This record gives sequence, C-alpha cells and structure tokens, in this order.
Amino acid sequence: AGALSLPCRLGLAGLLVLAAAAKEQGIVLPGLLALLEWAIVPTFRAERLGPRIRSVAPAFFLMAVVGGGFLAARYGVLGDLGGGPPAAGLETLGFVQRSQVMAPLVWQWLRLLAWPTSLLSQYSPPAYGGPPHLTGPTWLGFALLATGAVATLAGRRPWPAIATGLGWIAIALLPVSNFLFPTGVLIAERTLFLPSVGAVLIAGAIVVGSGRLEPLARGVVSLAVIGLVAAGAIRSWNRQPVWHDNVTLFRQTVIDEPRSYRGFFVLGRELVRQGDPSGGARAYQTAGTLYQGDYRVFEEWGQIERAAGHCDRAIPIFERGVKADPIATVVRSRLLECFLALGDSTRARAVAAEGIRLGATEFEASLVRASRGRSAAPEPPRSSR
Repeated sequence: AGALSLPCRLGLAGLLVLAAAAKEQGIVLPGLLALLEWAIVPTFRAERLGPRIRSVAPAFFLMAVVGGGFLAARYGVLGDLGGGPPAAGLETLGFVQRSQVMAPLVWQWLRLLAWPTSLLSQYSPPAYGGPPHLTGPTWLGFALLATGAVATLAGRRPWPAIATGLGWIAIALLPVSNFLFPTGVLIAERTLFLPSVGAVLIAGAIVVGSGRLEPLARGVVSLAVIGLVAAGAIRSWNRQPVWHDNVTLFRQTVIDEPRSYRGFFVLGRELVRQGDPSGGARAYQTAGTLYQGDYRVFEEWGQIERAAGHCDRAIPIFERGVKADPIATVVRSRLLECFLALGDSTRARAVAAEGIRLGATEFEASLVRASRGRSAAPEPPRSSR
C-alpha cells in the first residue's frame, strides 16, 4: 500500500515486542514480513524495486533496533538466547556438531507438519538426538534442507505461494531449530504451530492449482482434502484425553515412545509428587538405563532412596549423577551426606575436595564437616545446580 506512516511503524515495533515476549518465536516477525515483500509484493519484482525498499526500510530498521534490544535484554536476564539448560545431548556442542545432531530430525519436522498421526510430548535420546555423526539420516536431513532452499528460490516466480510457505516454515523454525544456538528441546510439537502456517499455504496453493485439472480430477482432489481434514479432526479429538492430567500424559508418553528417557524422567517426578516414590524410582531407573547424561535423573532417584534411609542404595545412584555432571552441586552434596551418614568420612572428604577443585567453594564447609565426621540434617527433595 506504499510507505508506512510513523504510527504504523511504531505499531509494528510494539507488536514485535509483544509477540516475542509472549512466545520466543515472535522475534521472527521481521523475517516473515521480509519474506512476503520478496515473494508476494509485485513491486519487488518490477523496476520500482529501489523506491519500494526505501519506502519500507524505516519500518524494518525500527523493528531491527527494537528486536535487537529485546534480544539483548533477554540475554542479560537469562544469560543465553536459548532460555534455559540445553536439551540433552546439546550441552557442550558447537554449531557444526549441533547441526549433525539436528539434521536427522528434519524428517520429523516434515512428518509432523504433513501427517502428524504419531505424537509425543517428550523427544529425547536415545530415540531422538544422540552423538553427532555423519550418518545416512544426517545426510538425508541436510539434503532435505538444501532441497527446500532451492525450491524456495526457484519457486518465487512460478509458484510464489509455495515459495512463501517454504520460506515461512524455515524462518519460523529457525529460533527453535538448535542450529543457531541450543534450546531446551530437541523437538517440541508446540513450536510447530507457527511453521504450520507455511505448510497450510503450500497445501492451499496445491489445491488452488488443482483448479486447472479436469472436473473428475478436481472432484478427486476435493474429496481427498475433505478426507484429510476429517482425519485430522478425528485424530485431534482422540488425542485430547491424553492431556487430562500429568500422570495420564506421562504414562501415555512412555507408551508412545518407550526409548525416550525424558518420558520416564518426567513420569518419575510426577509419581513422586503424587506420593508414589516406589513407582517414581522404577521410572527413574528406566530413564537412567536409557540415557546416562542427565544428572537430574540420578539426583532425584537417589534422593528417594536416601529419604527412605537407604544411603547404601543411594550412593551408587548419586555417583552416576556426579559422573554425568561433576559440577552439579546438589547431587554431589547428597552423595557426600550419604557417605557421612554411613560413617565413611574418607570418601566424603574426597567428594568435597573434588567439588572445591572444580570451583564449588560451598564445599569448603562440607570438607570441614567431613573431616570431623558430621552429617547435616536431611534435606527435602529438590533439583538444582
């Protein structure tokens, strides 16, 4: 419609902040608008490209300044852009290694956008993710990404809606893809709501394109669309009871994917919260068998045994937690207290000394207590670093 007025530019900048504050993916608003300028706005393709750029540049500049300020503030508060501890397996990986972990999961994004019959509330190792390697699925993921990029660029003129849909999916997924920076999830179905707009644009373009077919073929396409919409509605309706409460959800999660350790981890935590420590311990044990890299599994599992007065059982569990993350102070302190409770001050001192060596100065007092053979009062269950 031409140049944007100052109130419109300020409004866009304000909406950008509100969108990003409500959900991190909102920060991609300028990218989505730039995509629409590139793929849809007619003047972008004509000789009036220069004037068009000059007319929208102030709006994009203001959004860039506001968006950059928002990201800086977020980084100042949280200490990173991901918003929390990285997902299991991504903690120490750089860009190249994270890309090798995430590339095999590109197929899962496409599957969920196109045919989401199988759903899961927790995507985690060993079922998803894993060590970074250049395997067949890794190369397939990179090939899918490259194909999507080529199709977006090549389809801009002949199929602008499809190019827009592909670009929309890529831009909306970028903040949660773990390629630029690690986030707290490998895959989360809730993060596909915004990318699904792009998938629907592509589907709409295909349906509209079918209008050039013969009447019989158009009828077949129409029936197929109706059938897909009905199947999706039925699947959505059938899935709703899973979200009745946490225990129901997490029990279904371990049924949906019994190789995802986080399903058993969150189930164990919820069972303990509901007053079933034995069930929680069994769930934690399964989680620890599936994946040994999350210290919280062993921290909380060992605490069940410790709270029941079985430090002899808790010690090997806590030791696995310390091995998974030597700087996790809570699991280390619980290991130390169990050694003291059993009268093994020598090993308690070794645990405290190792903590001090790793920079945890709070273990200096624990070292003194261990030297005197004193244990602290039992603490309530909790989980923190």
